Amino acid sequence: MTPLSGFVQRLGPQLLHNGDPFPIVGTNTYYLAYVEESTLIGALDLAVSFGMNVLRTWAFLDTEKAPGPGEVSFQYWDAATKAPRLQDGENGLVRLDRAIAQAGERGIRLILTLTNNWPDFGGMPRYVEWFGMAGKKNHFYTDQRCRTAYQNYVRELVTRRNTITGRLYSDEPAILAWELANESRCEDFLDGTEKLLGWVDEMSRYIRGLDSNHLIAVGDEGYLGMYGVNSEKLLEIEHIGFGTFHMYPDSMAKDQDAEEWGLDWIRKHSNLANQAGKPMLLEEYGIKAATANELEVRNRIFASWLKAVEALEIVGDLVWMTGLPKSAGQPYDPDGYVIESIDRAPAIREHVGRVLPESRASAG
Repeated sequence: MTPLSGFVQRLGPQLLHNGDPFPIVGTNTYYLAYVEESTLIGALDLAVSFGMNVLRTWAFLDTEKAPGPGEVSFQYWDAATKAPRLQDGENGLVRLDRAIAQAGERGIRLILTLTNNWPDFGGMPRYVEWFGMAGKKNHFYTDQRCRTAYQNYVRELVTRRNTITGRLYSDEPAILAWELANESRCEDFLDGTEKLLGWVDEMSRYIRGLDSNHLIAVGDEGYLGMYGVNSEKLLEIEHIGFGTFHMYPDSMAKDQDAEEWGLDWIRKHSNLANQAGKPMLLEEYGIKAATANELEVRNRIFASWLKAVEALEIVGDLVWMTGLPKSAGQPYDPDGYVIESIDRAPAIREHVGRVLPESRASAG
């Protein structure tokens, strides 16, 4: 496969690579940079089997204290200095280096998410805990110690030299975009929307000052006023290159028809993108399925949604999620969302065939 080169850029409502449209069909595999190399390769090869060209994964792993032998951590609380400290080496950021390098070799570009609204793998709850504010997650946006610690971590990543490829992260073609956080919300303040908008503006400007090559996204769920999130206003921020929205009828539309709710959610965000003149990415979508009947229903709904994405010119989509069965090298429990093979979601492979007919043969 031709090695990746160049960067994906935005021109108005389009994403372009070397002047040509860059449609996205991909997946989420959050643990890509946490696992051993054999599992990393297996997860990437699964995405390749679908013909996918983009994968979203976590670029953070924040632990309460210094990791023990064999424990993986990207950043931990150093009691001596009373500040977060990076974990390098084979059980630290070298694993992220390897994920970027291996993805690039397979023609896959990565969206790297820099922290989490939720406590999984650290995220904002870990930051506020580090600074003595446990349980006050939304102070992450306002407390200067948290803001500075986040910026320090971002700077270390963006300016890091990949130990595998030798390139600075800011020069890595296998990175599609930096994402400020997974599912940012700021619901505990009366002016939470304004606080979140201010934080996004500041942090996106900070990243742009370090890296002129890569796109920047928020990583929000696409809410239009709930939980302190206003997707319309987020799209107006100068350095945000594309919008994102997430789609889970199991939790977001429990009493509605899943297929119809999803189609309406896609239309709403297509309209939003058209108004803003920026691309919009269906960044997470999923339905739990286990039985043969549930798998058949999910595949039918996926087919309907993905045809709508194509028709409404959403720039792309990332399923939640593809992954491997649990094993010694893959310690994370697959849940009902996890897709382990093409035959569990053939609608996605068919979608790839329509959107990326050359199956990434010319992705480089």
